[in-house]
Order: sequence, then C-alpha cells, then structure tokens
Amino acid sequence: MTGETKSGFHFELEDDALEDMELLDALSELGETPGGASKTVLALLGKKQRKALYDHIRDDKGKVRPAKVMEEISDIFEALGQAGKNS
Repeated sequence: MTGETKSGFHFELEDDALEDMELLDALSELGETPGGASKTVLALLGKKQRKALYDHIRDDKGKVRPAKVMEEISDIFEALGQAGKNS
C-alpha cells in the first residue's frame, strides 16, 4: 500500500501492515503516554520511513513537533481509508 499525507509525505506499507498487534498496542497508547506517537509511527512505518517522516516535518529550528506527528499519523490512516474505498 502506498499513499501520501496532506503535507506531501509519501509512504509505503506492506499489505498486512495494519494486522500487527504491536501497532494496535502503540495506537492504544497514543493519548495515554508521551511515547505513544513515536511507537505508533515506528510500528506503522519502520525506522527508515519514520526518519523520513521526521525529516519531512522538521521545522526551521530543527524540531519535530509532536502535534505535527499526530497530524501526519491521522493523515496516513485517512489515506489508507481512502485507498480501501477506491479498491
């Protein structure tokens, strides 16, 4: 599966990427722990794409803002939902 977030980040996931209990565990921690977003991005995208995402949204001060990460996660799941509707 491939997709693009609203900010233009291109991602590629294995077809069964969403069928991963570790991803579900990470998603359940999104609002509960400070590391929930990081764990979710890692479980969903892997190390290489997580770094690419962070570099994509890094601001002019070199910071990767948590709110922007959450926005990108939401966009990824929205894009995946749209892909499912189009197949």
